[in-house]
Amino acid sequence: MADRFSITRRPIPSGGGVATYTGTGSTAVTVLNNATSVLVWVSTDAYVSVGAKTVATTSDMPLPANTPILLDCQPGDKLSAVQVATGGNFYYCNMT
Repeated sequence: MADRFSITRRPIPSGGGVATYTGTGSTAVTVLNNATSVLVWVSTDAYVSVGAKTVATTSDMPLPANTPILLDCQPGDKLSAVQVATGGNFYYCNMT
């Protein structure tokens, strides 16, 4: 029997990818229209942004390297990352 408090998330086929980031940020990735959340992780410590702005800054959420996190989002939101000390890769997977 399923826990009535749990939420099931499903990856959207072909709804993920990778972008590189540096000290000036990453190319903003647009959340898919049918996504309700996005699974995000980074290869080096970074600051991650999800929302209307297109470039993450050091005032955004810090995310340690190789620590996946599920973020709520709205269709059309932008995802981006900026390095803490070293550039890296920003991985994402749109979820429903």
